[in-house]
Amino acid sequence: MAERAGTWRGRWVQRDVSLPDFDSHLPSPGTRPFRIKPDATREMPQCIPIGGPAPNRGSLTDLQNETGRSDLSLFGLTCLQRAFNPVTNDLVPAEPGIWIFRRRRW
Repeated sequence: MAERAGTWRGRWVQRDVSLPDFDSHLPSPGTRPFRIKPDATREMPQCIPIGGPAPNRGSLTDLQNETGRSDLSLFGLTCLQRAFNPVTNDLVPAEPGIWIFRRRRW
């Protein structure tokens, strides 16, 4: 996962946003489920490795027979996905996230 760490910049990304579609014309036949609004953005995800193993505590139900699950060490990246309006450069959404793995991948 080392190749995923860092700040990435993308150009015009086309994404489709699904919105509720209300019919405002009278007489209205009712609502339609959704409409698609094309939306161009400039993306900038940033991924930072978590500094060390994150312990995930297991649960041994029988210590003599070691049944259950022992502790695991988890590794991963914290991520911040930012999208900007390509014309005004305004931040559209910013979404944090975490990629977690059982084994160190770098």
